[in-house]
Amino acid sequence: MRRVQIAIVGGGPAGLAAASAAASTGAEVVVFDERPAPGGRLAHRRADVTDFDGKPVPAHLLAAQLASAATAAGATIESRTVVWGAFAGGQLGVVSAAGSVLVEAERIVLATGATDRPLAFPGSTLPGVMTASGMQQLLNRHGLRPGGAFVVIGDGPEAREVATDLRNAGAEIIEVSSFSEVEARGDSGVEQAIVDGLDYDVDGIVVAAGRIPDPALAVALEADVQFDRDFGVWVPSADREQRSSVPLVWVCGDVTTTAGAEEAMAQGRRAGVSAAASLTSGSDAWIDAAAAFGDQAQRLAHHSWRRMVSA
Repeated sequence: MRRVQIAIVGGGPAGLAAASAAASTGAEVVVFDERPAPGGRLAHRRADVTDFDGKPVPAHLLAAQLASAATAAGATIESRTVVWGAFAGGQLGVVSAAGSVLVEAERIVLATGATDRPLAFPGSTLPGVMTASGMQQLLNRHGLRPGGAFVVIGDGPEAREVATDLRNAGAEIIEVSSFSEVEARGDSGVEQAIVDGLDYDVDGIVVAAGRIPDPALAVALEADVQFDRDFGVWVPSADREQRSSVPLVWVCGDVTTTAGAEEAMAQGRRAGVSAAASLTSGSDAWIDAAAAFGDQAQRLAHHSWRRMVSA
């Protein structure tokens, strides 16, 4: 049995912001993240997002800023580590290359994020049909240069972003289409895309149908959930400090809403400060002071990181 004060599940913008804020108060904080490096989806995106100062910065650089801020504040980030279960009494089932262990946490912050929304259509299971996030990981994390021709299915910012990434990698974008009548054809993989009756010869189809919250661990802990009609899924409920209905468990980021990195970071800071404050005091004054201290620490780490990369 391993014991920690605050366990944060998920190393995306919400989880890292929570880690920075909580660790800045002196709490022992461990972030468990299944990805090879922290940052969540930010790590494999190249589009601009909003940083600590409200300024545009490439998403993958913001991921580095957030990780730097968390470690500078004293948090420990354990990558390639999967939390496979959550149980009563603040216990988490955790597995990594070092083996499997049961972690007992005094406080738990769930920042488990969201998954790509699937879109079913004839031929959607053929090799060569991918989600936007999957394609961006191949392009921007693994350096794939696909070439060939692609159709992107989607009509929002995510569709335009992945289309830009594909073009920058040398691919031809034949069509960026809204969610309408789509069919994929081919023998061993995608060879044709039929969109609204128009037939295209393609090498791949990218589905950018948005993202849906991943509440699995919150549900496992029997946290109260509410149905979100926009997402068509159940999401965990949270109060203004991101506390769930389960004592000593907080939820933040895309697991509650997919409003973007800026909102995820704001929720993460609230959750981290509140979780840390609950270890010693429940007073609003203490929470406000800790929040200010946490924000200051994040900004100091952010500016230190800027000096480091510009040196």
